Amino acid sequence: MSDYIMKIIPNHEKSIPLIKERTELENHLRMVTSNKELIDHLYDEVTFIDSGSNFEGIKCNFCLKELETEWWSDQMELCSLSNFKDISITTPCCNSNA
Repeated sequence: MSDYIMKIIPNHEKSIPLIKERTELENHLRMVTSNKELIDHLYDEVTFIDSGSNFEGIKCNFCLKELETEWWSDQMELCSLSNFKDISITTPCCNSNA
């Protein structure tokens, strides 16, 4: 039997779900899946989460245009230099500040 991995990521990097919200989500997931084993992990800081084999591409949050993977990789590398404390970038498609 295969494992299913669901990664739930908040919209804002400073959002930390309350324990009540996490418990409600876990209870909901137990009801809609047959899997009884759930592992909850909350990171202490902004962390890169690899999408694994389901990677389809990166889109701009503002104009929804597809971003070049190489450009995105370079931006991730730059952000990692500050341990993701500074994740401000300017998108090449519409010059928006993320």
